[in-house]
Amino acid sequence: MYVITVYDISDVRIQGKLRNFLRRYLRQTQLSVYEGELTPAQFREIVEFTKSLNITDPDTFIIYKLQDYSRIDRVMFGKQFEKKNNII
Repeated sequence: MYVITVYDISDVRIQGKLRNFLRRYLRQTQLSVYEGELTPAQFREIVEFTKSLNITDPDTFIIYKLQDYSRIDRVMFGKQFEKKNNII
């Protein structure tokens, strides 16, 4: 399945934990948006991990689950997100 995750979380500590976890399975497309193909087991792992973070109001975490990538039409405006490397 193909998933897109988005979040708006104010707690920097939770942001960091979530970001590091999502990077294991998905690619980052915006600062708080990740997407990619997952197995059902990986999807369950993300759901369980997110539940363990106890995200509460006013913060949000949303997962859009699609059957496959071929049914997505993407229209982007502006600069594409580039992951910055801090390599010296």
